[in-house]
Amino acid sequence: MDKRITKAQPDSQDNASFDLAIIGGRVIDPANGVDGVRSIGIKNGKIAAVSEGNLPASKTIDATGLVVSPGFLDIHSHTDGLQHAGVCNVRMGVTTVVTGNCGYTFAPEGLDVEAFFERLDQGYPVNTAFLVGASDIRKAVGADPYKPIPDQDIPKMIKLAEKALQAGAMGMSFGIEYSPGTTQKELIAMGEFARTVGIICPVHIRASGGGLPFIKTSSIQAIDEILRVARKTKARFHISHIGGQIAMASRPYDAMTKKGLEMIEQAMDEGLDIQSDMHSYTAWGTWISAALLDLFLKPQPMPWIIQHGFFLNLGMVEVGTGPHQGKRLTQDLLRQIRKEDPKTIVVGHMFREDLLFQVLTKPWVMMCSDGDFDVHTGAPSHPRCSGAFPRVLQLVRERNLMPLEEALRKMTVMPAERFGLKTKGRLSVGADADITVFDPQKIADKATYQNPDIAPEGIEYVLIGGEAAVFEGELLSVNLGKPIRFN
Repeated sequence: MDKRITKAQPDSQDNASFDLAIIGGRVIDPANGVDGVRSIGIKNGKIAAVSEGNLPASKTIDATGLVVSPGFLDIHSHTDGLQHAGVCNVRMGVTTVVTGNCGYTFAPEGLDVEAFFERLDQGYPVNTAFLVGASDIRKAVGADPYKPIPDQDIPKMIKLAEKALQAGAMGMSFGIEYSPGTTQKELIAMGEFARTVGIICPVHIRASGGGLPFIKTSSIQAIDEILRVARKTKARFHISHIGGQIAMASRPYDAMTKKGLEMIEQAMDEGLDIQSDMHSYTAWGTWISAALLDLFLKPQPMPWIIQHGFFLNLGMVEVGTGPHQGKRLTQDLLRQIRKEDPKTIVVGHMFREDLLFQVLTKPWVMMCSDGDFDVHTGAPSHPRCSGAFPRVLQLVRERNLMPLEEALRKMTVMPAERFGLKTKGRLSVGADADITVFDPQKIADKATYQNPDIAPEGIEYVLIGGEAAVFEGELLSVNLGKPIRFN
């Protein structure tokens, strides 16, 4: 047993008020403005006390020299119930994920939310909330992703969304870039439904980067599309991974980032309920069948225009999963893999770090992983899957990206409040005992694009419901997580 872990002596067990106490650590709880040495008492899976003195407990963790934080919340994840994907999350201090993002899910249950939750009831590495995907709903009613949906099918979509919400889904996600046939009429109808039932709607907007008249929508136009729908419907839209759309290393560079941020802030000033999230890597990830890669398959002069007009080319895209992992795409390889396995994940090295940091430091942008995994094995496709949250804390230490408390706010209470997870993201008495304990001097993302399955350093303990999932830096349990039903 590690010297940090002690058990109460037999003659003192009757006096032990708590099942577990974490003592001596620097407790940072942005929800309550706490930043100082405290002891935390845990009983029956809940936080039962926060004290400046020691607390009597059956077991004690000595967290001296470590930071004690609420467990991290990953509100934009593609774990979709994949077992190893959940392992990657808990290893980096994540205790709760929101999955079903970008309009789709890779969970084998698909739109059967009840069946998905029943499987997770048997145990999963992290707590899981679920968003029903609008693209999945479109597919279920027979819509072509590239074509507008017939008016008579929109009520059918709403009925499927209602069914998913009744089964416990927390909201509805959109992936417009992956379903480019989505019209404003459809978005308004679904947005009005969302406002009526009071759900949040994360949305992957229609386009990234610059645009081409009559050929490609720009990210600025895509943001404007969602803001117009939000103004019309008053729905709670949440723009997913905003840096992936406006922090690209392509024309018009800084102006695009500045304009995108200003548009959202103006909308917030108007009273629209809209925020965003982002990860801290200079590469995106998606599956190879995504419509955003279609432009690279068009005949000349389109590839020439993209390369010389936007300084983007297909060689920036790396295969993230499967037998071709690590290869850079060519037109022939893109066509080949789309035929062999359209669920292959690819990684695009297309962001500019300085612009990305501008996004991350905005007070309304939360942290996420956007982690996507091999649908067959759950293997990670990108280092963000294994190291997104430790990387931010590493950037806090090494690059002074932002104050530590601010980074933790963006990982804990801010996403918890945004997504209605009332007992998560805080160290208050009565909150779930989901806690991450890390070494602020050692925490680091160790995953690489070549090997994205390397666990981070510096995550010492992860508690889910008061039980240890990570113990003394080692993975201990993979079945403590529970589904979070919103009904």
